[in-house]
Amino acid sequence: MKNHLKLTVILSFLTLLTCAQDGNYTAFPLKEIPVLDEISEAESDEPAVILKDYRLYEYEMGYNAVLMSKTVYKNIRINEEKVLDEFNKIAIPMNGVKNVVSVYARTIGPDGKVVEMNKSILKELTNIEGYGNYKVFAIEGATVGGEIEYQYVLSMTPVMSRTEVFQGDYPVKQGYFEIRTHKKLNFETRSYNGFPELMDVDAKGTKYTATINDIPGMPEEQYSTFRANLMKVSFALTSKDDFLSTTPGLSWDKVQDNLYITINNIKQADYTKASKIKKELNIDDLMPKEKIEAIEDYLKSNYTFNRNASGELKEVYKTKQADQLGMSRLFAAMFQVYHIPYNLVITSNRYYSKFDRDFPVWNDMDAVMFSFPEMDNLFIEPTEIAFRLGMAPYRYTNNDALVIARRDYPDNTSYHFEYLEPAKAEDNRVLKKINLSLADDFSSGIVDAIDSLTGYRAFSSREILCYADEKNKKEFLKYMASSGLEDAEVLNEEILNEAPSKSLHNEPFIYNYKVRSRDFVEKAGNDYIVNIGKVIGKQSELYQERERQQPIHMDHPIIYKYEIRLNIPEGYRIESPDDLMMNHLLIEDSVTTAQFVSDYEITDNQLIIRVIELYTKNTFDVGIYDDFRKVINAASDFSKAKVLLVKNQ
Repeated sequence: MKNHLKLTVILSFLTLLTCAQDGNYTAFPLKEIPVLDEISEAESDEPAVILKDYRLYEYEMGYNAVLMSKTVYKNIRINEEKVLDEFNKIAIPMNGVKNVVSVYARTIGPDGKVVEMNKSILKELTNIEGYGNYKVFAIEGATVGGEIEYQYVLSMTPVMSRTEVFQGDYPVKQGYFEIRTHKKLNFETRSYNGFPELMDVDAKGTKYTATINDIPGMPEEQYSTFRANLMKVSFALTSKDDFLSTTPGLSWDKVQDNLYITINNIKQADYTKASKIKKELNIDDLMPKEKIEAIEDYLKSNYTFNRNASGELKEVYKTKQADQLGMSRLFAAMFQVYHIPYNLVITSNRYYSKFDRDFPVWNDMDAVMFSFPEMDNLFIEPTEIAFRLGMAPYRYTNNDALVIARRDYPDNTSYHFEYLEPAKAEDNRVLKKINLSLADDFSSGIVDAIDSLTGYRAFSSREILCYADEKNKKEFLKYMASSGLEDAEVLNEEILNEAPSKSLHNEPFIYNYKVRSRDFVEKAGNDYIVNIGKVIGKQSELYQERERQQPIHMDHPIIYKYEIRLNIPEGYRIESPDDLMMNHLLIEDSVTTAQFVSDYEITDNQLIIRVIELYTKNTFDVGIYDDFRKVINAASDFSKAKVLLVKNQ
């Protein structure tokens, strides 16, 4: 999620980087003669090849000011029709862009025909899904077997840190990255996942470059933190040499100071409003934890997160809507009027970027949460309406974080790093009690079920039902009741503990439903096949042909427990049910870390099946991938399990 707090805090950093209007801009040379590059047989087998991917950040000193430009040049070979749509439109993100200095694009056909871009078709799209503006232009004349070549130069508001990702779905024949800077500006860089370290090529600290050849394409694999694993490079402006001194640039100290000041920039009138809310709540006699619970429930029940809303509390109180900064300030103001000590917890989304304690790449940070010094592993995420005091959203766990302790005076700075533990499997439970009966004429099956969800599954269900319109609510509930069924009719349903406040103390979200489907039963002569596995819904499966490249990352530890009862019709018996017995265990250092185990018994004219599927952690080494996928595939195999109903003679 992109968010406005990032932009607010970055702008507060930019007191170091006063902007100027004009500068000199560098462009990469395009091909002197527009002809196709030669590619290898292996490259021709790829859907597309990025022949060149060059990027340049250029910093200059104007009159008591800093100028910055960014240049991007790409040359792409298209080998298959299916990828044309991915490359025949170029979108330039306009966040922080003052001016598009130049843009040029052309195509080179396999027959040598060259088509140049018509600059008049450069269009601006405004605030796409709240993520900012884009300049978009279409590439005309792109064909299979040909190339697309384009370059643009942007004049930008200077940034103190940035990350550039060079790896993706398709191989890159040559990648090049450069920072060209003034000698008064001091940068540090960090490369990740095999991207080469930048070199100071002119020995003056003013030009840093890295060239890399033959970056392999990275397939997006299931159960992985795909984007976080891609080759990339980050940089940060760490200091600026002034006439007689050095001004500090980006550092964790600077992040701490600016973030703390930004969130706690609360005016007296805002405290007055917070004090009125305090009087309305009337919770002075409660214990500290109970006060925090009451404050969170009040704010999340009365204020809505909207990334396009204001961060100023005056507007937030008026409109009852707030962006990430506004929601964070709301909580900070309330905690302060109650004199509740708190920490600010800052981290990244581990699916996009792993937090690096040694390098402050601010633009990779995504989360602002609250924790409390005397309450271990309890967090408030101010923008997540369905969450309540407890576990952090899973995308932030299994990750490090910057923790800033609240203090009374800015001089008393205090921060440290913490590892955010994943929630335990027992806190994330999916419990299903399922009763399956066949219609009198054996034309269909009817399932009576109770689903009880805790942890993240409960949070996400509540969030969907909280925000969705009636049509989408119905579609979501039907999916829960009939996943994996092509023919299904929901006969009735009941939801318990739907309100987001029920997430407090991890109360279960409960969905009772009855669904009828012809998919449960098939005629087989005088007998019937019951598709008993379909009652657990569609399951993930891992049957990839390529060798696994990335470590295994699940969203979170979790446990599934199913109790399935099939009512055996009078005059029939179950034959050969042993296929229902599965026992797949993943054992590491004598400890079971994942399993799919099922067993059955037949009693009182019922076939009773009990299943436990368990994952005790969310990270598994790539070396045990084959054992891990056996557990995952066991769940998929069970969902296809059948039993035979044989008529008694």
